[in-house]
Amino acid sequence: MMIKKLLIIFLIASTSKLYLQQKNTNEISKNKPDSLYELVALLKLNSPLTTAPVFSDGKIIAIEKDTISCIDPDGKVLWKHDISGKIVSQPIISGSQLVYGTLNGDLIVRDVNSGIQIQSIGIDDSITTNIVMIEYNGSNELMMPKQSNSKAAIIFGTALGKVYCFDVETLQEYWHNFDTKGKISSQLTIIENKVLFTRPDGFIYCLDISNGLLIWRWKEKEDTDFSNARILCDGKKVFAVSKNNQVYCIDLLLGMLDWKNEKLKALQDISLSNDKKILFIKSYDRKFTLLSSDKGKVIKEIKQEDEFDENSPPVIEDENNIYFVQKGSIFSLNKKYKEKVFLNLGGEIINSFIKIDNKSFIISTTAGTLLIIKTR
Repeated sequence: MMIKKLLIIFLIASTSKLYLQQKNTNEISKNKPDSLYELVALLKLNSPLTTAPVFSDGKIIAIEKDTISCIDPDGKVLWKHDISGKIVSQPIISGSQLVYGTLNGDLIVRDVNSGIQIQSIGIDDSITTNIVMIEYNGSNELMMPKQSNSKAAIIFGTALGKVYCFDVETLQEYWHNFDTKGKISSQLTIIENKVLFTRPDGFIYCLDISNGLLIWRWKEKEDTDFSNARILCDGKKVFAVSKNNQVYCIDLLLGMLDWKNEKLKALQDISLSNDKKILFIKSYDRKFTLLSSDKGKVIKEIKQEDEFDENSPPVIEDENNIYFVQKGSIFSLNKKYKEKVFLNLGGEIINSFIKIDNKSFIISTTAGTLLIIKTR
């Protein structure tokens, strides 16, 4: 009897959840006249995306558990291919080439127009960070000659703690750094001739992208921990939040402390405004804070009804609004900091929110929904 009751409760709960998700999807797809956005496309994927989608030159690259797809801004699937090996590192598009890495240790290049695989190489190590693009200007030479004068190169980090730089055209190695061991899972940040990231030892690292040599590494004291922090840079200052929720500003050139803010209970997923003058901070005490990037002083605090999710997508700006994600909703702030609910997905949690042009955005959820919307 008890088993029967539990089964009934489970079926009711499952049906309610399915109804809720279907209701949310139907509400989104109605394109109401009073909505702040226009729905361009809504795709229900077979599984959630394993990494944030990538947009370049009118193409969206979406990676699921077993497939990689190319989608146009109207939601049309241009091509789809099966993949082997899980992908957790955000790929990159270089010209007509799509480059991505797997946890199996494969670095793969596809033609972004057709999806056909061009070449691949194994590195015997899991690729665990985003892949970033640079123009290689160092003096290291490749063993095999190239057919073009392209200087396009990629940098990425691995589970064993290495940072690699490879030529895109030939997948030959320019350099690697192995100063310390331990999985690198923080996002790599490129600024001028430097690459910034963190390792499990809690330090922020700064390498020279021409040769991979360490320029500096920094943390305030022994128990300061920046591992997995989101690293931002305005060209002169580096910004990050430690695991004890303090906001730090470090001089990019010297690798020394400029200022820190100990009052905010900041989450690690900070963002930087388009003009680099404001840090957007989400905190554990339900505040959305605008912080001066120059001195670390509070400009504006906006109290929220709900708590923020950790590791939510970065804040986005357009000409008129600031957008931030909270649970299953996207909120907008106008120039006078008046807040509105821009989009609500109800029971679906948003795991990526990306701007693709002045009015268009890509949104993906943990339930496997991919949306393309435009502001009205």
